[in-house]
Amino acid sequence: MLVKFLWGCLVICQLIASPEKIIVGLSADYPPFEFKQGEEVVGFDVDMAKEIGKQLGVEIEFKDMAFAMLFKALDQGEIDIIISSVTASEEKSKNFDFSDPYFYDTWAILHKSNESITKQNLDNKSIACQLGASGMQAWLKNQSKGVKIVLMDAMTQMAEAIKSGHIDGALMDATQCKEFVKNSKDLAFTVVGSTAMGTAVALKKESPMLGKINAAIAVLKKNGTLKNFENKWIDDNNQTVKRNVFSDLWFIAKGLPTTLSYSFFAMCIGAMLGIFWAVSRHLKFGSWLITGIISILRGTPFLLQLSFVYFSAPALLGIKLSVLVAGSLTLGINSAAYLAEILR
Repeated sequence: MLVKFLWGCLVICQLIASPEKIIVGLSADYPPFEFKQGEEVVGFDVDMAKEIGKQLGVEIEFKDMAFAMLFKALDQGEIDIIISSVTASEEKSKNFDFSDPYFYDTWAILHKSNESITKQNLDNKSIACQLGASGMQAWLKNQSKGVKIVLMDAMTQMAEAIKSGHIDGALMDATQCKEFVKNSKDLAFTVVGSTAMGTAVALKKESPMLGKINAAIAVLKKNGTLKNFENKWIDDNNQTVKRNVFSDLWFIAKGLPTTLSYSFFAMCIGAMLGIFWAVSRHLKFGSWLITGIISILRGTPFLLQLSFVYFSAPALLGIKLSVLVAGSLTLGINSAAYLAEILR
């Protein structure tokens, strides 16, 4: 009996240490490392993640989300690892583990082609950084006390803000800057620094996968696979972004079924809950509680509510919610608060 128990424990440990599937979190707005071609996510990091999966003998599943949410998703167990051009830093190393670096890049400031920005003239300049890029934010603060740091979600958002004159520049990897300059004659960039820690895979603290991922990266370096990816996506990448009105409209049209699904379920939840709250407010017992809930829902940002339902609530209740369930539930509850007041 004891032998069977120990054997069962060994099997469970092996399953935990060697998962059949690894969920990789990334933010697909960072060409040439991770970006979308149609509906498919491609790039340097995507190819590397697939090769790591082959080395470990596991399936790789990609989960695209905003860069600022990646580490929270990793901490909550929504994803297993992050491969999204993450620069290892001492601050993040306190809470997460990082693999051996697989790529080294320099930092540059993207700016208008007729307005050069260097380390020497950062004072009174508004420079954008991506949400979650704490190392770049700290670098800017150390370079100039007068610089205004603007936090944004996506790199494309930064580039458009520069062209429209809302910000003076954006700090990002030089490789990323080259992609924007290649697709826009109005932009240029200036290399301003580098990081000695390099780009790495991020994992949970004391993750059992760290050693295996480091071994896989070492193999990819030794057999020249990483160098081939670098030649393919960075050195020889001559792709330009081609967009027109019809392709944009088709892209939006393909998303309509998803939008209608969220709207339908949210309306059902919102209608039933809104009517219940509106009636409950006229009851003596518990009306103060309903009033408080409605006030909180109407007085807090919807994105904050969505983040709580999708990330915090599952951690508190031990239940993982799908994107559809979390989105529909949050939209329904939020609309119920407004509907309850309208009906009252």
